[in-house]
Order: sequence, then structure tokens, then C-alpha cells
Amino acid sequence: MKKILVFSTGANLPDQNASALRIASMAQVYVRAGYECIVVGQCKTEPGSFIRFGPDYRGYSIYDPSVGHGIKEKLGVFLFMKRTIVSALHKVAQDIGGASEIAAICIYQQLSSPATRYIMRYCKRNGIKLFFDIVEFQTISQQSLFTFFQFYLPNWMTVKRFSKKAKTLAISTYLSNLLNGQKSKAMYVPFFFNMEKANIDERKSLRLQDGTIELVYAGCPSRGRDSLANVIKGLACLNEKERAQFHLTIAGANEEQIKGLGLNEKELKQSLSHCSYLGTVPHEEALNLIKRAAFTLYMKPAEKRFSKAGFPTKVSESLMMSTPVIFNLSGDVGVYLQDGQNAIECRNDSPFAFAEGLRKVLALDQTKYISMARNAFATAKEKLSIEHFEKPICDFLELERNNEESQR
Repeated sequence: MKKILVFSTGANLPDQNASALRIASMAQVYVRAGYECIVVGQCKTEPGSFIRFGPDYRGYSIYDPSVGHGIKEKLGVFLFMKRTIVSALHKVAQDIGGASEIAAICIYQQLSSPATRYIMRYCKRNGIKLFFDIVEFQTISQQSLFTFFQFYLPNWMTVKRFSKKAKTLAISTYLSNLLNGQKSKAMYVPFFFNMEKANIDERKSLRLQDGTIELVYAGCPSRGRDSLANVIKGLACLNEKERAQFHLTIAGANEEQIKGLGLNEKELKQSLSHCSYLGTVPHEEALNLIKRAAFTLYMKPAEKRFSKAGFPTKVSESLMMSTPVIFNLSGDVGVYLQDGQNAIECRNDSPFAFAEGLRKVLALDQTKYISMARNAFATAKEKLSIEHFEKPICDFLELERNNEESQR
């Protein structure tokens, strides 16, 4: 069986962050087309060993995020990434032996510049297809001195220079247009999924038995990238009677982390009557929270480049669980979310705009709500299912589809 290697340093495999979920969805495309996918990245197993995630889908560990490594170990892996990649390629070659071959290598998001150049030379020397999968375009205003060299500069090099050397999968129309405009060859591929995990609940209710409306935020918020603090402040803008009808569950940040996102001690304390902060939760638990929620939340500073360049995993997952979304317009979400149909749109990401959105929710009845839930599921099925992307991706990358089922 031919192999496809994916190189990623930011993904906590197999499903612990958005990068890992993006890679997992893309791996399904390669597997369904008849390839085995091996992802080189962070895995909860001993570095230098393989771990199986599913049929024809494995990880090769360069770093175990579940172990408290010291600075020396981290620098050895991430600062000297070229050395790490050389070792990984050697181990993979030993593992597959002469029974199969590497058909293609994908660089997910970015590696260090020396590592990227090495892989480019390796692919050219061995006749291996190379492509990129780019999911963000970082802004310099977010960087510290360390992240400037570790993330920003490699990301900038990948988007502006290296992507011209190979075909690229771009997670947003913003990135796709940017890359194609600079004579790269890019294809727009949002976050999609296998509908086998999707859920349509015809008994889904707007309100819980006690009359409250459950809101869920599930993600990895960071200051400047998400407007989660404005969401909490928006709840405080409601009068007491309105606010008592909502409960917000936040999965992905605890109380201390929330304070770092722009909420002061007084605001945090006042929010505890109607907000629950769960911290990081397993992916399956996050999906269950989304499934049970009346609405999920997606609020972003729309004018920022990172809002335009990315695509929200949480929106795709919400739609596939037939859960409508409260959102403000940014990036590509307007292609999938329609106010009053499968979502509630806020005019911007401010606290007052979010409060206005919540008042629109209070005006809904159960009949209207269940219609929105059905529309959410229909949108997922019609626009974000793997079936719509498998053949176009393989055709664009010129990957031979070796599986009989994939050619039907």
C-alpha cells in the first residue's frame, strides 16, 4: 500500500486540538482513496514510536505532550526541527521497508524553514509528490520574541514563499485567493467531516426542563483571537429576568484562563451564577456538550486577518450535531450560516451586539427552533460532508485513487 506522510508540529494527535481534527478529516480522504496515512507529530506515546489511530491511519511521535518535558527536550525537538524530520523520515523508511512506497508528503501549516527546505529537496530527489495544507496566516501583533521565530516567521515563509513550490490546500477563501494571486496553486477546502458521526435529534429542545437555554462555547480561546470575554460581558448586558433564562458552558478555558482573555475579577465573579468554566475536556465530551446545547457560539473580531484566514472547526461540528450557532459575520462563515435559518447573527462581536442576539433567541418558539436545528443538519450534509471533497482533493493533488469504493 502506498503511503502519504503528513508533517505537523502543532497538532496534538489524534483529536486534542483543531489542527489534529483538520488532519484527521484529511487523513480520511487519503485512506478512502486507498492510501495509508502516517502523521509525524505530537502523540501520546514514546517519541520515536508509532501509534495506531484507526484503519490505515497512524501517528509517529516526535514529542509526547502528556509528559512534562524540560526545556532541553522541547528545544531539541522544535528548535532543531530539521534534525527531528531527518530522524522521522529514516524511521518511517525502516518501518515500511520495501513493501510499499511514499506517494506524497504533506506539510501541514508550517515547519521551520530548514526543515521545509529539507523535505522539499527530499521529495525532489526521490520523486515524491509534495503539497501544503495551510490553515492560518498569523499576524505579527500577536507574537512574543519566541513565537515570532517559532511560529510567525515559518508561517510567513510558508504562505509567501514555499507555497509557490507545490500545490496547497487552503482552509479559507481568503487564503485561497491570496495564494492563487501570488501564482501559487491553491484549492479551498474548509473543515469537513464524515457524516457517520453526525446527529439529527428531532426531539431537540430550545429550553431545558427548568426553562433555561443552554449555550456552549467549545474551543481553545486566546486573547485577541476570540471574543469570549465579550460574550460573557454580553450576558451581563441583559436584565436580570433575561439573563436568568440562559446558562453558558465554556469548554476549553478555566476561570484563571478566562481572566487572561480580558475579564476582570469582578466580572468573572458575577458570571459564575450563569456560566460554568470546564477547562480543557476530551474531544468526545466537547461533542456531547455541543449535541446537548440549544446554541453554540462563534464570535470573532471580524476585521482581523486571522479571522479571515481561518475556518472554525466548532461551526462545522455544531452543524453536524444539528445545533444552531450564534455568530457574527467573519471569514467564510456566511457561506454556511444564515440568520434565522440555521443560526442567529449578531451585527458584530461587541457585548451589546451579542446581547441583542440573545434577545433574538428569547423570541424563538419551539417550532421555529426545531426548524433551525433541521436546517443546521441539512447544511452540514449538503456542504460539509467528506463526500463533497474526496474526489476534488484527489484530482487537484493528482493522487491516484486506488480504492474501488472511492471511484464510484
